[in-house]
Amino acid sequence: KRLAYKSVGNKRKAQSYKMLINNTYGAMGDKFNKLYDLKMRNSIVATGQVLLVELMEMLADDCRILFSNTDGILIEYDDFDVIDEICAEWEDLYGIKLDFKEIDRVILKDVNNYILIGDEVHRVGAYTKELRKFDNDLPILNKAVVEYLINGTKPEETIFSSNDLMDFQKVVKLPTGSIGARYGYEEYSERVYRVFASDSLQHNELKAVRANGLVSIAGIPELVFIDNSDVRGKQIPEHLDYTWYIAQAWERIEEFKAKGVDFVKPEDITDDMLPF
Repeated sequence: KRLAYKSVGNKRKAQSYKMLINNTYGAMGDKFNKLYDLKMRNSIVATGQVLLVELMEMLADDCRILFSNTDGILIEYDDFDVIDEICAEWEDLYGIKLDFKEIDRVILKDVNNYILIGDEVHRVGAYTKELRKFDNDLPILNKAVVEYLINGTKPEETIFSSNDLMDFQKVVKLPTGSIGARYGYEEYSERVYRVFASDSLQHNELKAVRANGLVSIAGIPELVFIDNSDVRGKQIPEHLDYTWYIAQAWERIEEFKAKGVDFVKPEDITDDMLPF
């Protein structure tokens, strides 16, 4: 049914059936679910991987294989008719129908982090994915990285152009084993915090409290201010440390091995580059 809906261009229903299929597979790995069947789940994984390796071996002499993951491969080719013929042979051998998607440009960090640009832009990975209401950690960095990789826009331009405080939020969940948090001399009991980089010495570092003492939290600035209220529509304060976000964006870009990076170090940012 999913393939039938897909063939007539009904993406909504095709996607609904795809979710049902994927959720059934996922339930096989949940020991609290009535569909729990770990042997069958692992059989699906192993079989799929073996068949994809077979396909890659069949294609290897006629294309460049860029990467593979659990359910697909990305290739660069010269003659699609040759590729199509090989894939049809594989389909006949195993009774599986392949989906094809044509991509014009690939920006690749690794098999879990990449951008595919064709009729649509497909973004995968923590550094580039589109964030949502309940998955909204440092959205300004994702915007800055994607804008640079696709359009060549410098991160500082993207970062300085935002006037939405929510873009700069870092969602911190205390590490396992924590009994609270310490911010300066203040003690907190919440498990989750919304923090923002600060350049004001009036602010402090947020640390996790454990039975054996204080522990630094990875991935957050040394100085932060905390705002666990509704930040939607809030103006950006003057003490927001833009340089931290710029440095983080450039680091992520460099991990993509971007060419010709015009790197602006935080200490080189001048007053005329700031938006206030």
